[in-house]
Amino acid sequence: MEKLKEVLGFALFTLFFGLITSFLTIEYMDEYDILSAEKVDVPIIQKVGEKNLFTPPSYFVRVELPHGEESEYLSRISKHQMKEVEPGDHLSGFTTNGRDFLTWRDFIIDGFIFLGAILLFGAFTLLGVFMLLSAIPAVDRFFEEKTFLGRRTIGNGMKLLTIAISVFVYFSGRFLHNLLLKLFPFMKTSTEAKIIDSYSYFSYRKYEDSVYEFTILFEDVNGNEIEVIKEVTRSTFNHYTLGESLPISYRTQNPYDVFVNQTTFADIFGMVVYLELFMYLFFIATIIFTGYVLLNKRKKNKSRAD
Repeated sequence: MEKLKEVLGFALFTLFFGLITSFLTIEYMDEYDILSAEKVDVPIIQKVGEKNLFTPPSYFVRVELPHGEESEYLSRISKHQMKEVEPGDHLSGFTTNGRDFLTWRDFIIDGFIFLGAILLFGAFTLLGVFMLLSAIPAVDRFFEEKTFLGRRTIGNGMKLLTIAISVFVYFSGRFLHNLLLKLFPFMKTSTEAKIIDSYSYFSYRKYEDSVYEFTILFEDVNGNEIEVIKEVTRSTFNHYTLGESLPISYRTQNPYDVFVNQTTFADIFGMVVYLELFMYLFFIATIIFTGYVLLNKRKKNKSRAD
């Protein structure tokens, strides 16, 4: 009877997470219409960088769609592609109805939450399947005798911790890299950028940051016209208007990596309340705390061995 209850529990666990995984997968495929996506090459109209407050820039292009109209939305490309392509060149990607264009980066990055949830719940589903199979005596003996799957290893917890910390290191590393470049006074060029467009979204939600952006246009040291969608603080957004010049500096090696000059106390205070900033600080604190705990544990084990 106890064995039957155990098997039933594993089956319900597997069914629950399997249904969630299936639902999310169907939603993702419907959202991006992957099954009907066709590969196309389209001409590039313009290159646009996007730089937020806390991380390095992202890179986009606007393209001419297969039916001849200009794309309403920007398409993501890599940093390498940004350096290589120019307006007039063709870019490979996908269209789902002839009236849109997506790159692989659009599918992956824009659908990051969907894909992350699919992977997470899919992993729980596989775990449920494994537990269900392990409840069968013959299968359980096979796992124990023939494979490593049924064996308990002390290092499993450490492996999961390593994966989690690696994710934290990646995201906090991007944040720290951007912060150092902001504070580092060398290898940057100062100029005036013209504000050609603006966008703001004020959020009343407790767990969502407001967004303030200027689309700026300037000429780099090589005479190239650079367009960047630059996220700014609320104070900066209210201080400048469309058509005015915004004092900026950019990395000489990468003109899309833009920083606003003349940071005020109001700007700093405005950034302090960003939830995104708290997330990066939490990642950094977790890494430091984990390192401290592991170091202490290592010292204690060494002292016991002595």
